[in-house]
Amino acid sequence: MASCTPKATEESHIILIDDVKNVTLTPNDIFTDYELIPLETRKECLIGDITKIEVYNGIYYILDCQNQKSILAFDENGKYIRRIGKVGSGPEEYPQIRDFTIDQINGRIIILSPPSIVYVYDMDGKFLLSKDLKVSSFEDISTQGNNIICYTKHLTYTEGEGAFLIFRFDEKFNLIDKYIPVYQKQLYSPSTISVPIQGDEQNTYVIDAFTHKIYSMGNDVKVYPVQLSNPMPTEKFAEASLFMQHMRDYDYIFDAAVIDSTLAFNYIHNGNLYYTATDFNNRVQYSGRYSGIKPPFMDVVGDTIISYMNVIQYDEYWKEKINHVFNDSISIDDNYLIMRFRLK
Repeated sequence: MASCTPKATEESHIILIDDVKNVTLTPNDIFTDYELIPLETRKECLIGDITKIEVYNGIYYILDCQNQKSILAFDENGKYIRRIGKVGSGPEEYPQIRDFTIDQINGRIIILSPPSIVYVYDMDGKFLLSKDLKVSSFEDISTQGNNIICYTKHLTYTEGEGAFLIFRFDEKFNLIDKYIPVYQKQLYSPSTISVPIQGDEQNTYVIDAFTHKIYSMGNDVKVYPVQLSNPMPTEKFAEASLFMQHMRDYDYIFDAAVIDSTLAFNYIHNGNLYYTATDFNNRVQYSGRYSGIKPPFMDVVGDTIISYMNVIQYDEYWKEKINHVFNDSISIDDNYLIMRFRLK
């Protein structure tokens, strides 16, 4: 195992999103082919807050850190299937849940419990094993082929062997390598990125809103600095109060998704939300000030973006924009709605 930083030259991969357009974009200017899926409403699957969604074989795996504190699985029509994992102090239970990922190659669900313990289940929710990765403190987890990718989000050691941003493990959770030294201070501001690690078997993208960079992890690591007009200095992310104090003074990435070869960004400029869609060669598809509620980018399946909303958001905003007829009536006491859509 060798520690390293990426060999790619950052300047050759700069992504430009600082050309602010005097255009107003609404969701229907950008998105199309909306589909809504109401999740079944039962006590055992009523979600408090959606932290993450992964779709595998048509099943929606949803992380609820607030209410259920586990992974809930729903079928393609929103019918509840099963729960994976349980908070507790037993040998097959975890004290906390922070993130999860689906290991599609090995048919496993991997739950990350802070600071660095993984709990592994089969696809039916049967507990298989747990292991403390130990080498650092992790905030996010994903898979790439047979490898496990962990992201510290600059909330780990600031020096020493654990002071890196990205760690790669094999399928048995043995450390393969680590990349990118972390910032000199821990960054306590919550990241605005819905899902910081995205990708497929060939490429995994780590979106670092704190340093305005995207890391593409294939056979090597490529660094794509995102050029903003007036970027938020990284030290302003060290404390949430400091970030809040300056959030209208600087530009920063608010959310992002990689859809095929397209990079979809929401970013803040002069205190306003903007949207741009570009590719890795800076060919811009859309750019302008965003007007409306921004759907969180939770997962990408092919060219389809997976998002969600609650019933209140649907009634008050999305109902007029989405031509959708529900089989049954919905109420504010119902579970969340999964929203699927594509870029125009």
